[in-house]
Amino acid sequence: MENTTNFIMKPKVDFCFKEFYSCFHMWEDKRRRKYSDKFEIHIVELPKVAEHEYPETALLKWAKFLNAEKKEEFEMAAKTDPHIRKAYEQLLHMSEDGNKRLIYEARQKAIYDYNTQVYSNWHSGYEQGEKNGISIGEKNGISVGEKNGISIGEEKKLIEQICKKMKKNLSAREIANVLEEDERIVQRIYDTARPFAPDYDINKIRKRLNKEKKQETN
Repeated sequence: MENTTNFIMKPKVDFCFKEFYSCFHMWEDKRRRKYSDKFEIHIVELPKVAEHEYPETALLKWAKFLNAEKKEEFEMAAKTDPHIRKAYEQLLHMSEDGNKRLIYEARQKAIYDYNTQVYSNWHSGYEQGEKNGISIGEKNGISVGEKNGISIGEEKKLIEQICKKMKKNLSAREIANVLEEDERIVQRIYDTARPFAPDYDINKIRKRLNKEKKQETN
């Protein structure tokens, strides 16, 4: 458990220490046994940082950064550690005008939504693979349901992305560049999907692709 305070602790017992950082443990009252090394309470008293001189440590650098109020104090603290510099840059970015902050938050949300969608597609594909009883043969120590499940989710996602770009009249090469995918794969999906315009039914396109693959195999 960690706690950063903006006030100075006043313990009930008669001992006041000048250290800004304290670590407490839980003890049994009678036998004076420590409850656990893993249960600790860490206290950082920020006001003390400005009142006393302390040896330079990583914790002190962060405490000075958190305790800063003026721009000069923030910049001085940021120069002492690359991690603090990164935190300061993030703070500056978030404190800029409202439009930039909204853009930043929208970008972060887009990244989160994209990662969530990718995971959802992967999970759906994986479950579909298991439901279909596909397996890669335990002799090789590989699960087919897992492998095929991943391919189903990724394939459907790629088809969907390509069709969205086709609706904007992008060529196969342009789509491959935008999506950073193999142009040959994009071209194949592109050619198969064209007859399904303008609705582009993803499931029908995927079935046609699988049929074409089987014909080539045979």
